[in-house]
Amino acid sequence: MLPIRQIKPKNARTKRYLDNKSPQTTENPRTTLFLRYTTSSELLHLVTSDLHALKRPLAIKFTKKNDIHPFEDASSLEFFSEKNDASLMVYASHSKKRPHCLTLVRFFGFKVLDMVELGVVPETVRTLQQFKNKKATVGLKPLISFSGSAFESPVASSYTLAKSVLTDLFKGPDVGNVDVEGLQYMIHFSVDEEEGEVKPVIHMRCYLLKTKKSGTSLPKVEVEEMGPRIDFRMGRVKEAEPEMWKEAMRKPKGQEVKAKKNVDTDLIGDKVGRIHLGKQDLSGLQTRKMKGLKRSRDVADEGNAAFAGADEDFAGFVPESTGADKRVRVEEPTSALPQMFPLLELPPELRNRVYEFAVLSPHVVNLKLWDTNGRYAPWIDQSLVAQAPLTKTCRQIRAEALAIIFSSTVFLMGHYLANWAAVKPWLVAIGRENRARLRQVYIEHELDADECCYHGIAGEDVRLEGVLARDDVKALLGESRERRMGGKVLHMTFGQD
Repeated sequence: MLPIRQIKPKNARTKRYLDNKSPQTTENPRTTLFLRYTTSSELLHLVTSDLHALKRPLAIKFTKKNDIHPFEDASSLEFFSEKNDASLMVYASHSKKRPHCLTLVRFFGFKVLDMVELGVVPETVRTLQQFKNKKATVGLKPLISFSGSAFESPVASSYTLAKSVLTDLFKGPDVGNVDVEGLQYMIHFSVDEEEGEVKPVIHMRCYLLKTKKSGTSLPKVEVEEMGPRIDFRMGRVKEAEPEMWKEAMRKPKGQEVKAKKNVDTDLIGDKVGRIHLGKQDLSGLQTRKMKGLKRSRDVADEGNAAFAGADEDFAGFVPESTGADKRVRVEEPTSALPQMFPLLELPPELRNRVYEFAVLSPHVVNLKLWDTNGRYAPWIDQSLVAQAPLTKTCRQIRAEALAIIFSSTVFLMGHYLANWAAVKPWLVAIGRENRARLRQVYIEHELDADECCYHGIAGEDVRLEGVLARDDVKALLGESRERRMGGKVLHMTFGQD
């Protein structure tokens, strides 16, 4: 590889010209130059016209014929690149040995970086004019997609080079943000699987993107082929020299993003921060005093047993008199304190199992009581509805335990007004949130003729709603789902299933 010639400016005008042509921190958009050989087919003329239409306005097309052989002597191509400030070139040539060939050339510093030769398959070509539909607006950036194992090969090959060149050819100018309304068309390249020694064909398809209403916040996207449709056969390639490729891939120092300490980005693109905390001294932490954490006398006696032998050791020790008796308080060692089980550090599913064993006793609560006359008593046994001591430790345990109690316990009650008058204050006392958690409520519903006459209800109109609506059962328990057998309600479930 020949070294790049260095030109020293002789005056200020020449210096400004060389500064404009030298590598910039932010380069100008890449311009593509279209040239053709002395012999070029009509098919290549149509193909280059369509590619020039997709590349506008960053494209220059020359119609004059040029006797240039890119893989033999590329000095003429470098001259055209420097004169027109073009970093990409499409060179069309046609011969008996290599018919309908397009040579894609990339330049760096107005020197040839690499080249890819693609042969057009004439049987499958369809131009833009053959698709009678709307075309994309000039100057918009397309969506570019590649599919095929040859494009994704971890080993460098002619297809990976073709993917890199095609991406630079059609991606357009570099922008920081893209408006969704500007995404109007897509260019898709696919390659067949390799079979034997025959190289697979590269298929190029262009689709128009249409958005329609879908009834949601996201629109419905449809694609329609707009042309051109071209198939390419892989030809000769010229890879970049290692030194030139390294120089071309070098990034300027001003564009390097400084890494922020303890700040990272995940796969989705969200910013994630890391906070480092020093070792905390929790010995002097003031915690909330609760009855559930209070030590019992038995535990205190066991702790005092650790100092039982201290009396013998200090039997002959007589403290000095200070004129007044002073009580000396001896603190117990930390090791003698009972170790609390970290219940809240367990996973939620294990805590729920602990609550089921601790608070679900009994699983069935009978709220029906009878007095000495054999009738329903207007009270309920408070020991049955009393909340477990575990629910009085802290707010989190209380909320979790009550959810298990009211959703898993079966409650039995009668339909009579006396029993309902006793049950209703309890339902009001547990609150709306706990009433919504009730799942299994069995209500006995069977009135004889005397009871019907007592309540002033006809026998054929005896229903659960007719008796309990007076005490606003629907307002307390909400809508219910019930199973009936004959004229008797056997089971009622309230809230969700």
